[in-house]
Amino acid sequence: MPKTRKRKRDDDDDDLDFGLLTDRTTPEELEQPRKKMRVYRAKQKADAADRSRRDAEALRARLAAIPVPVPPGGGRGDGNFYLAFVKVGQGDCTVMTTPGGKVVLIDCGTLAADRESDEAYVKRVKGILTDRMFLGNTTKLDILILTHPDRDHFNQLKRVVPNNVEAHTVYHSLKFDKYHRAQAWVRRTVIRESLIKRVDLGPDKSGKHKALLAGVAIPKADATNKIERLDTDGGLTVVAENDCTVTLVAAGVDNDFAETEGEIANELQTNAASIVTLVEVHGKKILLCGDATFDTEDYMIGSGMKNRISGVDYINAPHHGSVETSSSQSFVDHVRPRERVVVSAAFFGNSRHHLPSRTIVQRWVDRFARNGRTADTTPHEVSVWDLTVTRSFPTPLEIAQPVYSTGSHDTQYVVIRKPAAGGGAS
Repeated sequence: MPKTRKRKRDDDDDDLDFGLLTDRTTPEELEQPRKKMRVYRAKQKADAADRSRRDAEALRARLAAIPVPVPPGGGRGDGNFYLAFVKVGQGDCTVMTTPGGKVVLIDCGTLAADRESDEAYVKRVKGILTDRMFLGNTTKLDILILTHPDRDHFNQLKRVVPNNVEAHTVYHSLKFDKYHRAQAWVRRTVIRESLIKRVDLGPDKSGKHKALLAGVAIPKADATNKIERLDTDGGLTVVAENDCTVTLVAAGVDNDFAETEGEIANELQTNAASIVTLVEVHGKKILLCGDATFDTEDYMIGSGMKNRISGVDYINAPHHGSVETSSSQSFVDHVRPRERVVVSAAFFGNSRHHLPSRTIVQRWVDRFARNGRTADTTPHEVSVWDLTVTRSFPTPLEIAQPVYSTGSHDTQYVVIRKPAAGGGAS
């Protein structure tokens, strides 16, 4: 039998031409290119995150150079309507005063204060609430609305509302025991515990409409009784002045979470139950949405209130500008804001939540453009989350329509002045 002739290779022999001898390669040697690729990809990711961080810090510096909005002046009960979308970080807080002088506070909480010191935060927010446009030197908080039991909507009440203030009515959604530590503060602050009232206004799990206040069916309004009665469109009136009504549009709406389970389902149900408030004053309309979800939105645009929430002048965008839960295209098209959209969100906030979403901010911007509103001559920047760029830091979005974020543009004030003799509101 002839001898088998073996081919002699030298170390430079490479039959794949990229540095590998395939018949001699060990598993350890094969792993080297993979390790290099992992290191390379990790470096790419770190470099991208570093660029995003620098861009975010640069945007923050540019926004910080813009003068802080100056409170517009005026005083509670002077016939004008005043409202502040308060900068609270990753949370929500709205305070308003009706022309007749009633003070209404909707939520006050946060999960992230955007690097503001604790002392400065409390002093600033308390200063807004006690401005002469709002509480001033009074100790009477006419109405407190707790939209839903998420901490970023109630966990700052004890710290920023003065200790001597008394709440005269409290409206909330869902069971009151879900509000955790806020319960004790509310019970101490309200003048009588029977004035803490759960509101249910919307469909239950079976689809049946419910209209309950403190568990009791809400009667319809008549010529002499309007407060805490259902108006002709099915809204619950809580303020009725000559030229100002405050109406609860939705509360306790049940979330359709058949395909969702666990913690996410619970969160969606809590958010869907948000109390939504409509203010109609001096010919203007303001819609305050809490963390309303697609289910809440669908209920409202199919309810008897649908015409009254269309063509609003100002709106607090639902759920901090979330693309996962709120601001559906059908809702945005239905409400068709005329003057301003405000997103209650932080600048950095919580990187796990990614609020506000670039998609949602752009959706509201595009709605203004389709309304035929002329673009602003000087655009402004908004801090948004664009997950196609990075999941670690917000990115800048330059826009030329009146969409603002409290995290980017500080507290946003709205003043609707009483009509001049023979004229409309200014």
